[in-house]
Amino acid sequence: LVNLRSVAWSLLVLLVMTYCGAITMVMLVDADSRADEDEQVQHYWGHLGSAMLVLAQMISFDRMKNRIEELAALRWYYMVICLFLVAVASLTVLNLVVGMMVQAATFAVAAQKDIHAQTVVTTLRPHLWKEFQQAHIDIEDAIQRRSIWARDYIHGLREAVEDSRRMMEAAKAIEE
Repeated sequence: LVNLRSVAWSLLVLLVMTYCGAITMVMLVDADSRADEDEQVQHYWGHLGSAMLVLAQMISFDRMKNRIEELAALRWYYMVICLFLVAVASLTVLNLVVGMMVQAATFAVAAQKDIHAQTVVTTLRPHLWKEFQQAHIDIEDAIQRRSIWARDYIHGLREAVEDSRRMMEAAKAIEE
């Protein structure tokens, strides 16, 4: 959808540029007295529709040389104006095509990465489940060992306290 919106705006800009260029060329040719004598110039540049069609053909570089030569025969600046319009419009079309290609490539790479990630997760899921189970067992064993160690340590402390108490009672008994 974003790609289509971008294409639509680019085509609208291209249409407006072609329309403005065609109006400019029709007005220039209409005001030039030498253009009135040339039937071919009047055929291609005398009306707005034909001028837009010719500019669209020139943007795609179709018969551009012939139209430029016709304009250069009348006035050199007609050729400059027309070449400027064609250059800007051609760069617009080129930019549009490159942008669409880059966006399509970006989407393709993203889709490929998603497929790869899903494949990795699917293949690792059973392995990860086994790893989690083993980690759980290891943690339970470590807790069990620590609890046994703590119980033995506390038992040892109690015995040491009892031994100390007996020794103190024995020392009191000797003193008396």
